Amino acid sequence: MNTKTNFSTIDFTILTYMLQSGITFFVLPRLMAENFGYNGWLAIPVISIVLLGQIILLGHVCKKMKRTSPLDRIDKVMPKVLRYPIYIFLAGTWAVLGCSVGANYFQIIQMMSFPNTPQYIFKGILAVIAFFILVSGFEGFVKGTTVFFFLTIWTLFSSFVVLKDFQFDQLTPFIFAGDTNFINGSFEVLKAFLGFELFIIFSSYIQKDINITKAITLGHLFTTVVYTFVTFIAFGFFSFQQLLDIEYPVIQMLDYVKVPFLERIDNLIFSFFLMKVVVTVTAYYWAAKEVLQQIFININESLLIFIIVTGNFLLGFMMETAREIETVVNIFSKLAFGISIVLPIFLLLIMKRSKNQTNEVKDHD
Repeated sequence: MNTKTNFSTIDFTILTYMLQSGITFFVLPRLMAENFGYNGWLAIPVISIVLLGQIILLGHVCKKMKRTSPLDRIDKVMPKVLRYPIYIFLAGTWAVLGCSVGANYFQIIQMMSFPNTPQYIFKGILAVIAFFILVSGFEGFVKGTTVFFFLTIWTLFSSFVVLKDFQFDQLTPFIFAGDTNFINGSFEVLKAFLGFELFIIFSSYIQKDINITKAITLGHLFTTVVYTFVTFIAFGFFSFQQLLDIEYPVIQMLDYVKVPFLERIDNLIFSFFLMKVVVTVTAYYWAAKEVLQQIFININESLLIFIIVTGNFLLGFMMETAREIETVVNIFSKLAFGISIVLPIFLLLIMKRSKNQTNEVKDHD
């Protein structure tokens, strides 16, 4: 499973950003207006800073594991009857979340550009791409993510084009005023930052000289800047009521960007966003594969990957409407966020217990 790899900090900084910058990006301004009221964009950096504490905890756990698999550590202290249900829960949560992220993206792009194209074509293409990336190994996945990053980074600069229509008076002097729901809004922002928690599974593939905490933090801060800037622009581009009424404010905002040789650049940008979706979906499938390998140790890795990808391809057909997809994304995002808190703490307790047992043996000798 684990092989010698050669990565740099920037590889994992980019991976963090690519994992975090998901579909929520296109609806974030509306979500901030709905839940935090006027100048709701200010909540993004605040919640991001709070989330840094969780990132530091995760990085600390990864460092203490010293490039060993967290699953191997769990295997040593828990019997099969206890750990297998946990593994199935972890794998199921991550696999279904990855599947729903893909379904969410294709639901939007079908509505925007391909209303007559069957969903199974989109989902089939994603499944094939994900399968070949997964069988290429972790190094191929990470290097491919870096390539995807440089192919899509230009899309961020399109936001600067609408600055000429930015109006400061749209921001108003009020902060977090109006109908607000801070609890729900906080979760929506946290959901937008999900993805970094998978590094606890990736850590056994990362060489010891890489500072995982630094890499994740830099990627997280870059995502924070992107989210905050684009949402701030949207709050000054649209009126507050428009933000509440428009389902995808960022897409609507990009529709105002005019390029001589392109009729609608928003369609092009959203199409390029497929690369980020591929990274996110593949990462969650990879995490699910790592966990299931601890149960099905005799199954060929490529066959296991095929089963995971095919199973989620079929599962995607159970999510037909936007409401169904949104429900699944919300439920499994909450589960994934809970895992991101509980799993590092659980591993810390395991390592502390192992250390105490080792010290007791030394004292006895």
